[in-house]
Amino acid sequence: MINIKVNIVVGGRFHASQIYNALKKNNIDVKIYSSSPAHYFKDVPRNDIFFIPKLFQFIQKVCKIRLPRLLHDFDKFIFGNICKYLIRDADILWGFNGDTLEVAKKIKKNNKFFILDRACPHINYQQRILEEESKKISYVFEKHSQKSLNKYIQEYNLADLIVVPSNYSANTFRKEFNKKIRILPLDVNLKRGIKNQKKYEIIGNPDAFRVGVVGGSFIRKGLIYLLRAIDLIGIDDVQLLIRAPKNNILVHKESFDICMRRNIKFVPHIDDINDFYKNLDIFVLPSIDEGFGMVAYEALRNGVPLIASNHVGSIDGMKDGHDALIFESGNFEHLREQMYKLYKDKSLRARIGQNGRNFYNLKVANGNIYNKEIRSIISELISGI
Repeated sequence: MINIKVNIVVGGRFHASQIYNALKKNNIDVKIYSSSPAHYFKDVPRNDIFFIPKLFQFIQKVCKIRLPRLLHDFDKFIFGNICKYLIRDADILWGFNGDTLEVAKKIKKNNKFFILDRACPHINYQQRILEEESKKISYVFEKHSQKSLNKYIQEYNLADLIVVPSNYSANTFRKEFNKKIRILPLDVNLKRGIKNQKKYEIIGNPDAFRVGVVGGSFIRKGLIYLLRAIDLIGIDDVQLLIRAPKNNILVHKESFDICMRRNIKFVPHIDDINDFYKNLDIFVLPSIDEGFGMVAYEALRNGVPLIASNHVGSIDGMKDGHDALIFESGNFEHLREQMYKLYKDKSLRARIGQNGRNFYNLKVANGNIYNKEIRSIISELISGI
């Protein structure tokens, strides 16, 4: 694929570096245009990254406050327009959904190709399911404006291909965009090493049955259902370790009450997330909406038995009861049953943990899988060049 040029446009980082490295291994000329500074892309040469800041994103990060969605939408608009004028000429635009509309309009006028990266389900599906969930559990959800939604849809319509990481996400696009959809699971070859050192010490009973969860979005991650399941089990030596912002959870009255009466601990930042997993007996990802869920693979890699909802994209290919335990999203009683199985049966816990690790190892056994999929996607577009 000599002389093929690809521009990646991304607000933030996401998995842009994975795409960059896969393209480079296929001898493709790649540049990244991002609102994250170059030093955040540790495995990408700085001269291949163009930093285009988002003002309100910067303010939110520095001041550690949450700004209204309207300001983030304005950021996206300005970011896209600056990219439109600064971006180099290339054969393919690989743009992340929500940040790429203005650039996409420009390149499509020039008869170039547009690959849209959408790590989540269709925006209309996602908004509907989260709005319904917020009403169900009495938690504030800030909706996208109709104008913002329309921009997402315009990107879908302009795209030559829409790349998603899982069947869960793909199925929400099938009706309208089936011919455009390509499934490209995120690269599971994690860069962080597993240290053979002393565990990160977590305060609490070292003999407790420790359940872990990682996730920032209270509604999307389905954290209320994990809390309810923990409450329903009602066993004192079951401890829940939450790696997530405390305020997002404690602001919800029911969650606050459960946290006060059960053995629940919020874990601060850990330099190596593998140290968190080493403290766990099981890991739970109870998501209502999870396009992929890399944390599930992180748990598997560490040999931690996984319980995940059926709305987690990364469970593609996993066998329920063999590689992981799967429960119906939003059904905390079902989740409680799955957790209790592993609590009571140590041998089952060991088998699920080992099988999960084997599943992960098979996924990463051939490090070229992701590169080959990228090559296939690019070849599909440029075959007519």
